[in-house]
Amino acid sequence: MSAVELGAEDQGSCRLIQYYKDLGFEGTSDRTMFGELSMRAPLPAIALLAPRDWLQALPVEGWNAWAWLWGIFN
Repeated sequence: MSAVELGAEDQGSCRLIQYYKDLGFEGTSDRTMFGELSMRAPLPAIALLAPRDWLQALPVEGWNAWAWLWGIFN
């Protein structure tokens, strides 16, 4: 993964969208659709927001997430 995507459901105040922008997200379009703005942020920027102990509990480098998700173990 290289980015995190979300749909910001803001009902007109734009405070939620601004909050996400402050976290490093950018809108992927110029307008909202059905009250939702698609937003994206680079993964390294979002990883900085995570608590250190949470990051340390993640799998080690080289871990095969796809094999784990599909139940394929060696």
